[in-house]
Amino acid sequence: MKKIISIASLMLILALVVSFTACKQAEHPYGKLRPMSEGGGRDENGYWKDIKVLDHITPFAYTDVEVPHKDWFITDDELKEAIKQFLASYEHPPLVNKITDKKAKIKDKDTVNIDFVGSIDGVEFENGSTEGRGADVTIGVTQYIDDFLEQLIGSSPGDTVKVNVTFPEDYGEESLNGKPALFVVDINFIYGDDIELHDDYVLEHLQEHGFGETAEEVFAVAREQMQNNKIYEYIEEYLKEQINMDLIPDSFMQRFEKTKLEGINDAAKEEGMTINEFLEERVKVEDGNIVNWFETEREKNVAEARYELAIQAVAEDMQLIATDEDIEEYFVQRNVPDYQEQLEKFGKPLAKYYVMRDKVVDLMIDNAVLLDK
Repeated sequence: MKKIISIASLMLILALVVSFTACKQAEHPYGKLRPMSEGGGRDENGYWKDIKVLDHITPFAYTDVEVPHKDWFITDDELKEAIKQFLASYEHPPLVNKITDKKAKIKDKDTVNIDFVGSIDGVEFENGSTEGRGADVTIGVTQYIDDFLEQLIGSSPGDTVKVNVTFPEDYGEESLNGKPALFVVDINFIYGDDIELHDDYVLEHLQEHGFGETAEEVFAVAREQMQNNKIYEYIEEYLKEQINMDLIPDSFMQRFEKTKLEGINDAAKEEGMTINEFLEERVKVEDGNIVNWFETEREKNVAEARYELAIQAVAEDMQLIATDEDIEEYFVQRNVPDYQEQLEKFGKPLAKYYVMRDKVVDLMIDNAVLLDK
C-alpha cells in the first residue's frame, strides 16, 4: 500500500531556494552558515550527524501500531463530500443527481430543469418555447424576464405552473415590447446536492489520472487515499510522542535550528537580501531578529525535530540506507522535473532523508492495526 501524501516540507524548500547570490552575512549565534547543498547537518546517508538516536531513547514499536477507529475510518458522508468537492472544481464536472420526488419543493437558489411554452393573448410566439429540450435555470441567479423564475418557488417536479410576466418596453422585439405573456411551465426535476458519477464519465475524464475505470473504483481509490492520509497523520503524532527531548543532547537542537536557518539564508540570498531583511520583509518578524524568530518558532521546531529523530530511530533499527536508485524513484514518482539539478542545490543527504522517511512511514502504515469501534 502506498500512501498518497504531499511532500510539503521538501517542496517548501524547493520553492524557497532556487539559486544563490552573494550577500552580506548577518550576525547570529549559530556560527557560519553553509548552503543546504552541503548537507544541512546530515551525513552522506541522510542521518543527522554525531547522534545515534537509539542511544538516547526508549525503544518503541513501529510495526503493529494500533490506530483507533476514529483515526482511520472514513464515513460514507465524508467520502461523498470529498469526491463532490473534488469533482465540483474539476475541468469537466459531472451532473448532480436529479430529484423527481413530488414531495420536493423548489427553493431560492435551486437549479431546476424546466420546459415551457409562452403565449400572448392565447397565441404562441416565436422562440417562446423550449420545444421539449429542457432548460437548466437557477432561481435568483439565471436572468429571465420579470419574476419568471421566482414564481416557480414552492412547486414540485411534475407540476405544471402558469407564469405571468410582462416583457420590458425595451425588450428589443416589437411584437413583445411591453406585452403581458403567459408561460406554461413544466417542472422536470430539481438538481440535488449529490454528484451523480457514472462509469462513462470516469472513462472519459478520470481514468487517465489513475482513478480507475468505474465509479465504484473511483470511490474505492478515494477512500483508500483519505484513509491513508488519516493514518499518516496519526502515525506522525505517534512518532513525535516517542521522543523525549530531555534525553536528547542540546547540541542536536542547536544543529537542527542552524539547518533551518541555513535554508532561510539560502532563500534570502536568492532575493538578494540579508537574512534579517528576509525575516522582516517576507516572514514578518519584527526587526528581522533571528533569535526572536527562533523563540517564536521553538515549539514548532521542537515538534519537527522529534518527528525527524523518531524517523531516524526506526531507520537505524532497520539499518536503512537510501540508494541512488531510491532517490531517482522518489523524484520520478512525484513528477519533480530536473531532480539532478535539485540534488546539486539541496544536497543528496536531504533527499536520502526523505526517501528513508517515506520507507519508514510506508512500513508503519502497511503494518498498522486498524481497531474497530
